[in-house]
Amino acid sequence: MKRYLYILLFAAIALGFTSCAVIGNEKMIVKYEIELSKVSKAGDEEMRTRVPEANDTLEKIRYSYEDDLTQSMWFVDESGWEVTFTNKGDKPIMIDWDEVMYMDVDKMGHRILSKKTKLSEKEEPQDASVISRRGTLNEELYPADMYYQSSTGLLSKRPMFPIDYGEAMRYKNKTFSLMIPLTVEGYTAQYEFIFTIKDVKQELSANDPWRMYLLDRAL
Repeated sequence: MKRYLYILLFAAIALGFTSCAVIGNEKMIVKYEIELSKVSKAGDEEMRTRVPEANDTLEKIRYSYEDDLTQSMWFVDESGWEVTFTNKGDKPIMIDWDEVMYMDVDKMGHRILSKKTKLSEKEEPQDASVISRRGTLNEELYPADMYYQSSTGLLSKRPMFPIDYGEAMRYKNKTFSLMIPLTVEGYTAQYEFIFTIKDVKQELSANDPWRMYLLDRAL
């Protein structure tokens, strides 16, 4: 036990030296500026690719995509996706989260978790979501492999992208995507939502959302 405490103390000291500069009670952290740059719908010749619209009326810049079936509003950063789907039709839309795929910047596929999935069941089949006619669905999505067992024994979360500024800058202008099937009465439309990392910045923050991850990495 004493040895474990020494290790944690050493890691905390190392973290203080290796993490971003601290100014007063604030420190510099890395933030990614990410846009939804285009959306493709498989098999639709007239609407194969559309450019979403930016919406900055809220605190976060969100990106809106709309077609005859649905409207979606997106925000994404290094911690995952926030999305609101609106069903524009008179028939329910089903989303099978086990069929959703995240393709990273290296075109490697990853399983996605929705916010309602318990982390203790992250390897189990997920319940599908149904958007009622003219209804909405608010979701938060994460790559399943973002979660790992931390030094405390609890499940913790790592960022989607590097948070060391020098390494993070190499991700600028890279793209990644979400493949999402929307099913209406047995017919499935396959959408590809393509995101671009517009910029990588350092900003002052009183809180570091990745402190536990950095601590584990230093061990």
